[in-house]
Amino acid sequence: EIEEYHRFCGFKRGKIPSHDTISRFKRILPIKLLDKIFFKLDEELAALGTFEKDDLAIDATEILTYSNSFKRTDSEAGIGHKSDKRHFYGYWELFTVGTKSEMIRIPPLTSPGNRHQILQMKELLSELLSHSHLKYTHLLADGIFDTKEIQQIILDDLKKLPVIKYNPKKSKAKRLEDLPNVNWRFFNPLLADIPAYHRKYNERTAVERFNGRLKDGTYIRRSNVRGLQNNHKFVYFGIISLQLITLTLQYLIKNTQKIYQLSLKSFLGGNN
Repeated sequence: EIEEYHRFCGFKRGKIPSHDTISRFKRILPIKLLDKIFFKLDEELAALGTFEKDDLAIDATEILTYSNSFKRTDSEAGIGHKSDKRHFYGYWELFTVGTKSEMIRIPPLTSPGNRHQILQMKELLSELLSHSHLKYTHLLADGIFDTKEIQQIILDDLKKLPVIKYNPKKSKAKRLEDLPNVNWRFFNPLLADIPAYHRKYNERTAVERFNGRLKDGTYIRRSNVRGLQNNHKFVYFGIISLQLITLTLQYLIKNTQKIYQLSLKSFLGGNN
């Protein structure tokens, strides 16, 4: 037991909730309350200028579910297939992350592993329509989302510019540069400059770095709970933890800058 953690959480010595009490609290905690906490922290981060010049990048990552080698004990999970043809048993989490801030901007979307990522993406784009407070111009995504329907939703409904990796599957052209000008992808005005399009797409790595920090820093790579809703909360707790850490660091940076500015003014004033 770490005394500093007790103080940070506001627990008095000798009055620490049991593991069962904490587990019960997590089970009954409503997701709407987590949403309120998420958007409040997002608002605080925005006020500090965290999301300036951000575009948005979308990516799915797998969460391995609670199971053992003899029996899959989570009936709501599913078998998912990754782009490298490996499969897993668990859930997909779809994240929407700022390309400069490398911080998630809307709550995660949780689905069973056997749900197709295109269906997830359409649900997420529909959700983005209700978040008019987000300021961005481009929406970046991996090649699995390279479909005419997805790109048209981004252009026509969201009024944003899609930057999606070309997927040569079922096509004779192996590179974007090899496509004929009549290809449907060229309704995207960004493709007037394909090299610039590729450079912009490289910013999508921001969401991959976020995924890595979330999994390694908050230990959500493998879930220890069962059920879709509980797994959604499991990931959500990790995301809110990252928001709190980022907000704390931002305040420390701001306060340090103020201290240096005051020290410099005092120094200059003392020399006059």
